[in-house]
Amino acid sequence: MRTEAVALRVVNYGGDVPRDIINQHFKKLKLSGRVYYSTGVIFEESKLREIKKLILFFEENNCRRYVVADVIKSLKYNLKKEDSSQCIPKDSFLWSVKKYENIAANTWFLIESLRVPSQEEIDSFQVKYMAENQVYVRRLEDVLDASTRPNRVYCSQFHECSEEIEDEFCLV
Repeated sequence: MRTEAVALRVVNYGGDVPRDIINQHFKKLKLSGRVYYSTGVIFEESKLREIKKLILFFEENNCRRYVVADVIKSLKYNLKKEDSSQCIPKDSFLWSVKKYENIAANTWFLIESLRVPSQEEIDSFQVKYMAENQVYVRRLEDVLDASTRPNRVYCSQFHECSEEIEDEFCLV
């Protein structure tokens, strides 16, 4: 079984460092039960619909830090084609960190959890890609290590298979 995810680099914004940005979102989540995380990154509509997890990452003291979020819904806008006031969800005032609620963005994820994952969980995320007519699968961490400045990496989380047959695999 797999879960579709995307890894997003968290960068300094408006004087805030990545750690502060994540902690502000975590505080809002704890107080409200959910929070919007917005980004200027543009996603393909078909891939955006599949994303169930965000893997936010940043570098701190020469060490990569990860935070995993469960996605409730995602919204896609286009700042190049739309008026910026149209690139903010109508319910942003309810679920956004106050300082970011009126800042237009291309993509908004409404999330219901933020947690620091174990190394085992990070290792369960894999990236599938094609090169020279062959399909390759690499660990997410290896792909990030090999990339100079990735802003997003689509990946899948593979879960251990159980002996039980899930409903989706039952024919009769």
